[in-house]
Amino acid sequence: MKAITTIIICFLCRAFGILSTTASGQGVMRDSQKITSNSLIVIDHSWANGSDRRKESIWNISPYFTPSVILDINYTYSFNRPRDNRVVGSTALARNNEFQSSALHFGGDFQYKGARARFMTQLGTRSVVVPRNDYSPYRGQYTLATAYRYLSEAYAGYHWNKWSGINVDAGLFMSYIGLNYSTNLDYMPNQSLTFRVECVSRHASVPYFTGRGGVTSPNGYTTSLPGADWRPDLVKSVSRMIMAVLFWI
Repeated sequence: MKAITTIIICFLCRAFGILSTTASGQGVMRDSQKITSNSLIVIDHSWANGSDRRKESIWNISPYFTPSVILDINYTYSFNRPRDNRVVGSTALARNNEFQSSALHFGGDFQYKGARARFMTQLGTRSVVVPRNDYSPYRGQYTLATAYRYLSEAYAGYHWNKWSGINVDAGLFMSYIGLNYSTNLDYMPNQSLTFRVECVSRHASVPYFTGRGGVTSPNGYTTSLPGADWRPDLVKSVSRMIMAVLFWI
């Protein structure tokens, strides 16, 4: 889910060995090989979900811009086996039991001395499911869900080499609020390619996820009302197996 914020102050906690950044050159690449007095800094965190797998960029176009391309293709199997393949309550998945191009992002990082900026597009099925599940654009006027549909990140800021590194950024950011548990197995033959098998289980206190009967009415998604005796089949839990190919350059 996207969050539009006014100003976010990020204290990049290199002192705790969580994240290491540079103000120029490789943008936000991890410097996990640098050894300091803090023992945690030597830990490689690039394997964690949501992390960029690359330790260095293959691009050598300009000292002021580092391009980035991300591709996510996956297949999802729902053990609820909904007959309409519909996924409810996810900003990452669009369809069950189908191959889908979930995300295609391209853009990059700009840097000049301490100034920094990042711009990334958002194509694929997530350009539909993310605006569908994000109700923040409905506050105010205009069709903001459409305006931001094809943007995942667009922000600018400044980096100070103080303390363990301080970033002040303003704009459009990626964020996620939610709770679920999953187990995944990743095979990474190189820094740009990841093959993943993931098992996910989600639960809710009320019927929320798509059940075997699906959530599509007999007359489909039309402006006409469904029959009085029809109700969407919603259940309190869902378990899925996801097979994905992730590609970064």
